[in-house]
Amino acid sequence: MIDTSQWTRENLAWAAGFLDGEGSFTVEASKNPIKSIRITCGQNHPELLYRLQRVFGCGTVRKQTTRDFYIWRISQRHLVFFIGQSVYEWMSIKRKAEIDKQHMVYVSAPERRNYKW
Repeated sequence: MIDTSQWTRENLAWAAGFLDGEGSFTVEASKNPIKSIRITCGQNHPELLYRLQRVFGCGTVRKQTTRDFYIWRISQRHLVFFIGQSVYEWMSIKRKAEIDKQHMVYVSAPERRNYKW
């Protein structure tokens, strides 16, 4: 279950602006018929990534092993979909197009489940 207690309009707008500038909403092809979708954001210092994690109540922050660079990532399909929809109204045209692609992958996935928030 995801903690949405920090999902204020102000926090979501901040997260949207940060992800619009620094993040990526990707769809990756795979060998099986289900494509993977994820949201990632990288920074040299992890403080803002931990703020993203607190705002959304999910995601992982990891330090790359080869250099001082941190990445916040969400790859669970239902969370990617839910978060993409929550920040959509504040995103640029480019990011909205990426979120739309993720949405199409999510709704067409044969193993889609119903999650309770």
